[in-house]
Amino acid sequence: MSLRATTIRNLYYQGLLTAAAAVSAGFAVFVLARVLPPAEYGLASFAYLITVTAEMVADFGIQAAVLSRREEVPASVEAAATLRVVLALGGTGALALLALLAYGPLAAPNLAPFLLALSVVPLVSGLGFASQVRLRLDLDFRRLSLAQAGGMVGSPAAQAALALSGFGVWSIIWGAIIGHLLQFALLTALRPAFFRPVFDRAAWRALVRFGSPVIGMGLVSSAFDLTAAAFVALFAGPIALGAFLLGLRVAQLVPLRAMAIVNEVLLPTLSKIRLAGGDLAHPYLESIRAVVIPAAFANMAAVALAAPAVAFVGGARWESAAVCVQVMSLFCILQAATAPGTPFVQVQGAPGASLRQAALCYALLWGLALPVLVFGGLVAFLFALLAIMVVAWAYVGAIVGARGGPSLAQAARAAAPGALCCAAAGLATFALVTAAPIEPLAALTVGAVVYAALALVLDAAAFGGVNLGRVRRFAAEALRPSPAAAADE
Repeated sequence: MSLRATTIRNLYYQGLLTAAAAVSAGFAVFVLARVLPPAEYGLASFAYLITVTAEMVADFGIQAAVLSRREEVPASVEAAATLRVVLALGGTGALALLALLAYGPLAAPNLAPFLLALSVVPLVSGLGFASQVRLRLDLDFRRLSLAQAGGMVGSPAAQAALALSGFGVWSIIWGAIIGHLLQFALLTALRPAFFRPVFDRAAWRALVRFGSPVIGMGLVSSAFDLTAAAFVALFAGPIALGAFLLGLRVAQLVPLRAMAIVNEVLLPTLSKIRLAGGDLAHPYLESIRAVVIPAAFANMAAVALAAPAVAFVGGARWESAAVCVQVMSLFCILQAATAPGTPFVQVQGAPGASLRQAALCYALLWGLALPVLVFGGLVAFLFALLAIMVVAWAYVGAIVGARGGPSLAQAARAAAPGALCCAAAGLATFALVTAAPIEPLAALTVGAVVYAALALVLDAAAFGGVNLGRVRRFAAEALRPSPAAAADE
């Protein structure tokens, strides 16, 4: 099968996983918001956010090095997997130590048991590293998607089931652990790659040299989320923390997974195109469309329907979450538009550019958003975060252009048709549900139907159905039998 046909089929499989994960996570949010008070939800979610950071640090950019620069980082998968497990053990130990400190000097005893239970997560992820890398190197995203469904679909499903069974706030913690264990089991079953230690210090040094700026970018980005949540907890209180993290989770349901697809599919694909001497501009622009269209469609619906949805799901105790959902939905659309820039600059051999972008955002968080939160409150803080992401989007566009990629204007034009249709439909739906004096469930149902219809009609009227047509062609080509796809290429 041709590389283009393989890439399209891989995106299709990952798209199916995205849809399933979004439905599962959406149901989990619905159940958790009905069962848990905001303060408890915020505390457990904050513990998991810390765990995700430790898990990301334990990867240390090793996967990116193995996938994108194999000719410059001569490390075997076994050597990389050994280093990954060593770092995973460090991540597990760090979380356990942080839990002990939370019991004592940090004076956060309510957070400590969550961190201690979640400390197994980095190790489980590290043990599944070799299987994941081999599936990505083979561009076998069908089996990779099946394995990832264990965590991305299984984890929120487990959280919802546990919450309904009376596990309370611990349903968030145990559900996350179950999801990671299930994903590891599926990876091992679908692509067995049992751990065989290979201690190659020269290969490890090469991996660490490449991974340092990559992990630096990821660490600063993750620190951005952690620091923002900590600021909200310190200066707005635990209820505001719960509302902020619920709004962030809802806003990330589709964009976060779409961004993961870009990194998982685009990175190895761009690497192969670069090695073959091909043009990287077209797949970069297509990836922007692929990530922005679903993100804008889902998140503009969230902007329009946040108020009746929050009123229906959580009632008065979650009232402050509505504005969090709305502003963070816009934030995540912009964040999704920046995502293709990361694999682009990594493949071009300049991961430090992304590190500078992440560091700029983190500096603006401290210098701009923190004073706004202290003196202006939570809503002003949310809009400060949105302004920071506008700066990040422009900065990423400039970086890509400087590395020989499309300009910021070209990237904006690639995403504009779909985003404009969704924005117009969202604004019209928001006006309708705000003006209509009906019950929240009725407003939510009517609003969802009106929004979807308006988005499709606007796409057909203003752009000749270009976005819907692209989705149809994409699905048709992804489902075409392999020989036909190769012959077509």
